[in-house]
Amino acid sequence: MKKIKEKLFVLLTSLGAIIFFVLIYTGLSDTIYHAPEHVLVIGDLEYENYIAPFCLNETYEKELFDSGKGFVTTIGEARKLGYEMDSTCTYNELVVSRQTFISFVLENLGFWKHPSERWNEDGTWNW
Repeated sequence: MKKIKEKLFVLLTSLGAIIFFVLIYTGLSDTIYHAPEHVLVIGDLEYENYIAPFCLNETYEKELFDSGKGFVTTIGEARKLGYEMDSTCTYNELVVSRQTFISFVLENLGFWKHPSERWNEDGTWNW
């Protein structure tokens, strides 16, 4: 009976240690932080996609708005319309910040606010 208790103790201690280290690792690991839904982007009516303003060159931007095919919207509204992200450039502009798993959980519970380097509270870009 004593051997069974010893084996059970070793097993539970090992399992506890593994769980502890997994929690520590995930708590300190980076998690991708996406742009908030209210961040402003450029919608393209013709191609039904959205583009981060930084990814537009001046010629394309002028052409897009002069033709009436371009409009300013939020990411959330563009997604509601079924629009897709335009390019890798847009992805890189909208998915840039990183945060730990713990800060992600705390932010979603309302206990912590992630400081964004790229976007202001009103959805405009910090350039």
